[in-house]
This record gives sequence, C-alpha cells and structure tokens, in this order.
Amino acid sequence: MKKIVLLSLLVSSIYAAELDRGMNALKQKQYQVALSEFLILAKQGNKIAQQNLGVMYNAGLGVKKDNMRAAYWFNVAASASYTYERVAIN
Repeated sequence: MKKIVLLSLLVSSIYAAELDRGMNALKQKQYQVALSEFLILAKQGNKIAQQNLGVMYNAGLGVKKDNMRAAYWFNVAASASYTYERVAIN
C-alpha cells in the first residue's frame, strides 16, 4: 500500500512540474513550449492543460486562432465533475 501511495505522489509531482513549465511558458509568451507541455498533459486527461489549450486556440496564442479547436478543448475540460482554479490569463 505504501508503494502505491509513493508512486502516486511521484506521478503527481511529475505532472505538476510539466504543468508548471507550461504555465510559466505561457506567461512568458513562449507559446510553442506551452503548447507542447499542455498537449502532452491534455491527452493524458489533465483538465487544466485542456482548458489552457482552449484559451490558446480561442485567443490565437502561438497557434492559428481556431474557435472549433478552442470549443473542443473547453468541452473536454468541462466534462469533469470538478473544476480547477489554475487558469491561464493573458
């Protein structure tokens, strides 16, 4: 049981580090780095990354503005039964 808890903590800290890299890159307008980090996490089900991809596509931050892709990522992120407080803000 202890091994499972430790493994869960390790995986969580790895995801947190990747998310922090993406968030920091977005704040520093390093959009390609942010996009790369968020895509990896979003495909793994990370709702914060999914929401931030929606923001990037909606505003055209480092990507061609695409309302359909923005809506897709917002809908995927909204499908969770809970919400996150960490949201990218321009």
